[in-house]
Parts: sequence; C-alpha cells; structure tokens
Amino acid sequence: ALARTVFGLQGALPLVPWCKANIDYSAANEYVHAHYHDNNNNNKNHEHSHKKCESDDQPYFSHSPLSGGGVVVDEPIYDARLGVYDFERKCMTKPSFQQCGFSLHSAPTMVTDWKDLDQIRTRYLTELRAIIPLAFSEEEHNQEISHIYFYHPMFRGENNVISNTNHDLSSSPTAPVASLVHIDTDVGAYSVEELVRLIERNHIIDDDQQVSSSFPHQEIIDSIQSGCRFAIVNAWRNADFRFPVERAPLAILGTKYSNDDERVGFPDAKSDPNRSLWYTFSKLMSDECLLFKQYDRSIEMPSDLWHCALAVGEDGVGQPRTSFDIRAFVVFREKVPPELDRFGRERTRPNLSLRESECFCRLQSLDRQVPSGA
Repeated sequence: ALARTVFGLQGALPLVPWCKANIDYSAANEYVHAHYHDNNNNNKNHEHSHKKCESDDQPYFSHSPLSGGGVVVDEPIYDARLGVYDFERKCMTKPSFQQCGFSLHSAPTMVTDWKDLDQIRTRYLTELRAIIPLAFSEEEHNQEISHIYFYHPMFRGENNVISNTNHDLSSSPTAPVASLVHIDTDVGAYSVEELVRLIERNHIIDDDQQVSSSFPHQEIIDSIQSGCRFAIVNAWRNADFRFPVERAPLAILGTKYSNDDERVGFPDAKSDPNRSLWYTFSKLMSDECLLFKQYDRSIEMPSDLWHCALAVGEDGVGQPRTSFDIRAFVVFREKVPPELDRFGRERTRPNLSLRESECFCRLQSLDRQVPSGA
C-alpha cells in the first residue's frame, strides 16, 4: 500500500496516531465516478455541481503526489476517545454531532442475543429512542423530533456470510464486516417518495409503535416536502459481551472539504486529504453505542460520514469481531432554511436512475464479494 503524507499537519496534532491501516477508497471512487462524473450529462439538475465533485478526471478521494494518487493508502488512525481535532480552534474536542457528526454513548442494554430480532424490537429500539435524542441535544440549536423509525438491522462478523432475502424473519440478517470505504445511503439520489418507501419497506415495528403500527407514509412525505429537517443515523455497537473490539474495528472519516466554504458536502465538494482524519474508538465494549450520521438535511451539520472496518488486529490475535448496527430515520418539526437545504429541488442528482444505481451497486458488490455496511 502507499503511504500518505499529511502536509503541515502531523507535527501540529497534539497526539500520535493510534495505529496506521490500509484504507481502500476504490469502491467509493468507482461509485462517485459512475453516479456523478460529468460525461454523458443530460440532466438539467447536474449543471452546477458535477465539475466540483470530479474536476479534471481526478477521483473523489485523491491524495498527494507522494502517495502516487493511490486508492489504497496507509492512513494514520486516531483514537476518538482522546477527542477529535478542531482545525479552527487548533485543539482537541469531544466528539459530538455538532462537532464531527459522531458520538459515543454509555448504553447498557437488556439485549442478550443480537441475533434475536424479537429482542431488538422489544428491548433495543426502546433503548435507542432514549439515546438518539441525547446525541442531537448536544447540537447548538436543539430541535424537537417528531418521528424516529428504525430499519436495516444487521449482525456482522468476520466469519459471517450474507443472509439471503428468505432468511428467518425471527433472526437478524447477517453479513461480513465491510472493509471498503463507503456510506450507507446516498440520500440525495432519492426522490421524497423513493426515500420514504425505502424506510417503510425496511422499518422494524417496536413496542412504542405497537398501538399505531401503520407507517405514516403521507405524513412523513408532507413533512419532508414542507422543508422539515431529517437525518439518518447509524447505531453501531460491539456484539461480543465478553471482549472488546480488537480486530476489524470500525473507522470513521472526519471529513473536511477542499472548498473554503464549509457549507458544502457530498457530492458537491471533495474530501480534503490534508484535513480529513480517520478516527476509531479503541476497544469498544458491549455497553457502548456509537452513533454516526449518514445524512443530515441541513448543510450546516456534519454528515455523510464515510466509514469502513480497519484491517488491524489480524493474524489470529484477539477475538474475531462481531457487531450489530441498525439505522434510524429521524424527522424534526423545524424546517431547514432554503440556503441550508441539501434536499431541495436544485440539489445534485446522479447520472444513474435508482434502478440503474441498484444494479451498479449489486454488480460492484458481487465483483468484490463485499457487502455494503460497516
């Protein structure tokens, strides 16, 4: 793999990396190129932004000439237990949704088996309904939540295989860990109807929704169309009750963009390789819950956090990783001002239709035999 030099930064950081690890950006670059590269551009919504995303045929994740521009890069990984680096204040600060889009929470659970989907419904989702508002309450402008729906549960392990679509509905779907850099969902590529249909089709009914189990399809569409803020959060935790995570820990990219105006985001701006740092929480325990945002409608808030499993702790050292993750679709009552709205009518849309995109991702996964997820 190729080593990366972080110009003018390594000496300034008040801590040393927790480790170094090979980060494979190839699948992410392939996805962005296929969906947003401005070659056969016939969509009028693309006119203003594609050249920002991939100018001069450079990949979305590109690195210094000293790294050879490689897609597998030896990156420094920092331990977020010690904080994340604030480039404006030039100091370490506590990870939070406001600061970096992710946060770690003490979260003892009543779940005894993460493969038991009934326990997820009746125990864990109730626990998450208490934790998620706490994460959002740390934001500068705390907003009232109107809906939380959970979807896409997944039990992951180094030795797991992808469960088929006809798997036992009483057990959690399974998948291996995902070692390639990715985001869970490219939300801006969906129409309102497509996005709400995705959540409705995959959501899990928990105890708090038993009284009114019907999904409020039109109510949520109306909220989004009226400009209400919404976010997608990945709730990730160690599924091993005996040992901390030692192998294939989850890493999250604290993305800073190359545009001087930080009111930009994916896919309209590229990650700045000199200021975007990789973080992990060392030795995550089973009573901790890591929340990280995969989308936020407000451009002011960090989100679209690229992530992957690190290739560290292998060669038979430590316990094989098992983890459980589930996504939360969070809708707020407050509306996003038009100038901060990432989901407005003029947002950048991909070259591929949703069906074409699904086909691309399926073929990409089969080609690499690697699932989406964390």
